[in-house]
Order: sequence, then C-alpha cells, then structure tokens
Amino acid sequence: LIDTSCKTIICGMSFESTQLFDFINLKFTTKMKASTMTNTICIHETHVLCGGKNDIKIYDKSNGKIVSKIKHKCVTGDDNVYSVIVCNNSYIHNHSPIILSSSNDNIINMWDFKTGKNIGNLNNPKQHPRSTLLNITNNSGPTELLVLYNAINDYGIDIIDIATNKYIRTLEGHTAKITCVQASNNGQLLISSSRD
Repeated sequence: LIDTSCKTIICGMSFESTQLFDFINLKFTTKMKASTMTNTICIHETHVLCGGKNDIKIYDKSNGKIVSKIKHKCVTGDDNVYSVIVCNNSYIHNHSPIILSSSNDNIINMWDFKTGKNIGNLNNPKQHPRSTLLNITNNSGPTELLVLYNAINDYGIDIIDIATNKYIRTLEGHTAKITCVQASNNGQLLISSSRD
C-alpha cells in the first residue's frame, strides 16, 4: 500500500508485523505490532488501520503506537477481518468518517471511526464472505462508492452507494478469479485484473 503523503510504502507481513518503508531513503521506519496482509490495511490521514484476528487496530502513523482497538465479532464465529477501509466523506453517519470491514460472513460492518462503535451493516444482495473492499470518491460531487470483489468464488465487481446504502450494479466480464481492482485518480475508471 503506497502512502504518497509521506513517501512511504506500508507493508503488511503475515505472521510478523506491519512496517512503513521510506521509498526515498530506501529503509524501513515505523513498525506496528500487527500481523496482517495488505488488503486488511488502510490509511486515514495520520492513522494506519490494520484488520486482523478478532479486531481492527488503529495506529498513529508517525510513531507506530496503537491509538485504539475495535473488537470485531462475526456471526459465523470466524472473527478474522479480511478487508478494511475508511470512508472520509460519507454522509451516512453525521458527516463523520466510518470504517467498513468484511469478514467470513455475508456482512459488511460499519464502525464509527472516533468511538469504535458498530453503527450497522452495509446492504449488498450479492455479498460474499471475505470480499475485498475499495472506496472511490467522485470528484464531481459528494458521492462515495464502495467497490467490492471476491477472489474466491465470484467473477463480478459490485458497486454500492455508501451514502444511500444501496446496491447500484455489478460489473461483469471476467471469467476467472479477480485478483485486484484499482480506481483512477478522478474516480471515473476502474482497472481490474483476473486469473483469466
């Protein structure tokens, strides 16, 4: 995960830790005690969020110290966080940032960034367990979209309007497992890769 604001790469390392790598001076800097994979890491201004087993940890990006921890419970009993993002401009919760997380159930949980309280679920009739989440802000307005895809058993890319909590459409065309989706800077294009 590249953080252009401080010229670092945030590296998620399974069974080890999460570290910041300065790609100007070519050295590791801040280290956080979170064992996670890349799709369970996100950046929110001065914080790094790491989803792991049973919780979401929020770290201070400058010193690597933990700021808060959100207990993550899953209805299936497997409480691992598979993907986590922060919605900066969401109008769904009093203009306050919210955290979205996916796990091994069919639920996308919403959390208040400041308090860590669960504030509900995001609706998606096509939701699969262990979906990877990506949020896109449209530069032409306040709309913030959620893009989600599943690398295990679905070849479509679902789009949800976060503010209205409504499913919009599914992008289809891949014939094998989707490995990555990214958005253009203006939020107008999606680029996806797949095993096809």
